[in-house]
Amino acid sequence: YTPLFRSVLQAVNGTVEWSANPVAANGAAPLGLHFTSTGGLSWRQSKAQAQSGALDALFRLRYTPAQFTMPLEIEVGVGEVAQRVSLARFAPLGRIDFTLDFPEFAQAINTAAAQTESATCPTVEHLANPNFEEWLRIGSQLQPRRTVALPPSVTGASAIDIAASGEWGYVVMGDSEGVALLHVLDPICAEVRQTVPLGSLRPFDLVIHPDETRAYLSAGFQGEIYLIDVATNAPLAIPLRLRGRAVRLAVAPDGRTLYATETFIDDVNESTVQMARVQVIDTVLLEQLDRSQIDIATHNPFREIVLANEVEPVDLALSPDGRHLFVAIQDTDSSAQSGRIHVFDTGSLLPVGSPMEISDGTPSAIAVAPNGQMLAVALESIVESNSGALRLIELNRRTVLRDLPIAFNPVDVLFAPDNKRAFVIEQEVGNL
Repeated sequence: YTPLFRSVLQAVNGTVEWSANPVAANGAAPLGLHFTSTGGLSWRQSKAQAQSGALDALFRLRYTPAQFTMPLEIEVGVGEVAQRVSLARFAPLGRIDFTLDFPEFAQAINTAAAQTESATCPTVEHLANPNFEEWLRIGSQLQPRRTVALPPSVTGASAIDIAASGEWGYVVMGDSEGVALLHVLDPICAEVRQTVPLGSLRPFDLVIHPDETRAYLSAGFQGEIYLIDVATNAPLAIPLRLRGRAVRLAVAPDGRTLYATETFIDDVNESTVQMARVQVIDTVLLEQLDRSQIDIATHNPFREIVLANEVEPVDLALSPDGRHLFVAIQDTDSSAQSGRIHVFDTGSLLPVGSPMEISDGTPSAIAVAPNGQMLAVALESIVESNSGALRLIELNRRTVLRDLPIAFNPVDVLFAPDNKRAFVIEQEVGNL
């Protein structure tokens, strides 16, 4: 039989004394640390003030200083160029507690970096944001306007939308063969990633669902609204058919409601009148229903906003909280360079205040800034001017902040998620 022993070493004045004791039996209390004052003839259990039970380890200062002294330094760098940075500035805290943003440490880091000869990659892994996709800001000054060159087009670009993440977007246009094209846009690198043919559609507008899994495309003269699967960038087979032309689209911030303008001809008091509506479409219901069986004219499963007769709704926009819908209107009188912006409560579908009148230009597109403070109105032309304009309106007071000159015939506008940039499509040159 060989008994088991536990060895305990204790440093006293630079020497080590040791002894061996049998281990405690199963279920018995642990022996803990012991000390001897008789040269090993007898041993007593070590105890600590305000602590009960056996000790596993004990460090006792033979001399207690009058005040706390920081016992640590930080070594920055390696080899002969390494520097030791004192932490004495943190001694008044009375404990080992410090941060790494003090000047001495920063200077040591800069010195060590300057003395490093090789330019190899660091041997660390950046776990958060590894692809630097969120690091987009360069300085705080406004940058020169950039242009995204789109592929040649006969019909020109008709609509654009940027995903909520700001990392990609869609642009629709038509080619010389009458085929609609869906371009996948990289707004950060200002280039087109991919082009997808959509067939013989006549696209007019599109919006991307906030969850970035769906997009909605209006085919104006066909009077149809298509659902696009973002995973394949292809429209689902069966569209929703309206009574007349499907013009502009907007989707609520929560993705539950799709707003679509339509215009159609109807007989009123034996006269032919152009009617205008805004369809308020439940997006969940839209995907659940058999879209081939929906007849808006005879049985509309959705709500709608009735606009004035003989007007052309040219664009829609929503406030960031989804409570207000903005509708840009043009008069059908081709000689008039005017229009107005209506505001509706999305809960009651009733107007909010009087329309914002525009008497010196023809509105063609609108967008609300993500912070909800500004409305951008693209004007096709300004009275007594040789160009179009992007008008910025402060929404709380409904006052014009400024007009930015742009080319004629802007067809769509939107803000980037950072509120600092705006994108405008120019119809004739096919530029963004």
